[in-house]
Amino acid sequence: LYGLLLSRIDRLAGEERQTLQEAAVLGAQFDAALLRRIASAPPEATDAALARLASAELLRAEARSDGTRWRFTHALLHEVAYQNLLLARRSALHGRAGRALEDAKRDDDATRSPRDVARAVDSDQAKLYELIWNRAVACQMQAGELERTTVDIRAVVADRVLDLRATGQVIKFDGFLRLYHED
Repeated sequence: LYGLLLSRIDRLAGEERQTLQEAAVLGAQFDAALLRRIASAPPEATDAALARLASAELLRAEARSDGTRWRFTHALLHEVAYQNLLLARRSALHGRAGRALEDAKRDDDATRSPRDVARAVDSDQAKLYELIWNRAVACQMQAGELERTTVDIRAVVADRVLDLRATGQVIKFDGFLRLYHED
């Protein structure tokens, strides 16, 4: 399966393959605004490549209130795209992503909410700032409290033993989960 996915990636046109690999550095889910900031191609070309990758069913767009979020259609596809980047290129892309995140959060005044900043920057920068601001504030909040329940059931039918397990969780206190969540 790994080889099949790799050959599918290798058959992509250069711009689509490059965009897919740059996206892989950002994670299985990534923000379109951040990808545009680290991409080698201009923003319009990156958006066009994303659309073609979605048509090829390699990526899926999810419209959210804070902007377009993309995800790889399969976790293994993300892993193949990421693992087949040359180490030097992967390191360079990680560096560009780090600088883009730092640039989006230039001042350390946590009292400047994303709504305040949105009036002074373009929409992509505002979305990126909101993502970073939410995560920075979430780091200062108390941990969330989850109650996990596991039920084990053992059934003996004739000479067979069946073991069943059901698990679930309930948020007792949302804490940092109120701001920071990965869908």
